[in-house]
Amino acid sequence: MTMKRDPITFAVIKNGLDTIVDDMAYTVMRTARSPIVRDVLDYSTTITDARGRILAQAKTVALHLGAVPDAMTVVLDEFDGDLFEGDVIILNDPYAGGMHLPDIFMFKPIFHREILQGFAVVIAHHGDVGGRVPGSNASDSTEIFQEGLRIPPLKLYAAGQPDRSLFALLRTNVRLPQMLIGDLQAQLATCYVGEGAFISLLEKNMAPPHWGNTLTNCWIMANG
Repeated sequence: MTMKRDPITFAVIKNGLDTIVDDMAYTVMRTARSPIVRDVLDYSTTITDARGRILAQAKTVALHLGAVPDAMTVVLDEFDGDLFEGDVIILNDPYAGGMHLPDIFMFKPIFHREILQGFAVVIAHHGDVGGRVPGSNASDSTEIFQEGLRIPPLKLYAAGQPDRSLFALLRTNVRLPQMLIGDLQAQLATCYVGEGAFISLLEKNMAPPHWGNTLTNCWIMANG
C-alpha cells in the first residue's frame, strides 16, 4: 500500500525528533566533567533509525555527525543479531568508523515492544585517551599507536551490566581517568534521555497497522 504524505504527522514527528536531540545536547553540556566537552562544546548528539540512518541531529559539531553513518555501518555489521535492550557500544578507532582517537562514539540501541527501532548516539571529544603526549594530539606523530588507546566497537554495557574489564582498561590507559569516566557517564545519561523521549514519541505517534509499527516508517511516509 502506498503511503500518503501527511503534513501534520510529518510536523509532529520532525519537531519531536528535533526536540529530542536538542535535549540530548543540553544534557551533555550539563553533566560532562571535562572543560573541552562542557565549555568548548566539542560533542554531538543524534538519533538514528534501526538501519543507522540519521533522523535528527542537534546543532552541535557537524563534523562528528558526518561520521555517524559509517560508524553505524560498522556497529550494525559487528553486532548483527547481538543487540539487546540495555546494551551500550563505544568506539573511537578511525579504521572502524570513528574519527580521531579522542572522539569516543557511544551508541545505545532503542527497543520498543521488543523491536529495535533506532539508536541514541553521542560523540564527545575526551581530554585524554593515552598516547605519547597529554591530550592525545600531536602534529608530529607518525603512526596511530602514538595517539592513544584504540577502541574497536565494544559493548561498554551488555544488557544493562557494565563491562568492568573494559572500564578498568580505559582507566589504566589514560592520564585523567576520573574525567574520562565522568564524560562517558555524561554520554550514557544522554543516551538514556534520548531513548526515553524516542520511546515516548513512538507511543504518541504509532502508525496504523498497515504502515508497520515503527517511527521510521511513519517518518519516511511523512518525509517522502
